[in-house]
Amino acid sequence: MWATPKDAERGVYFFRQDTAKTGWRLVDTWGGIIAPDDRADAIDWAVKLKGGGVSPKLAGCFADAVQAGN
Repeated sequence: MWATPKDAERGVYFFRQDTAKTGWRLVDTWGGIIAPDDRADAIDWAVKLKGGGVSPKLAGCFADAVQAGN
């Protein structure tokens, strides 16, 4: 989820549905942009999030969205 708090920069918030399927919980947050050379590292970070990483396809989409110049 993209969000822009009034007192901070735009960020990407990663949520995971809990095992009891009673709701969603925040896994991690990303703020800022990346250099094109750091795309692979951003994908690796998103796939390996503690508490539940995202699919490689979604991680690639995330990296493209936060890449500088996009």
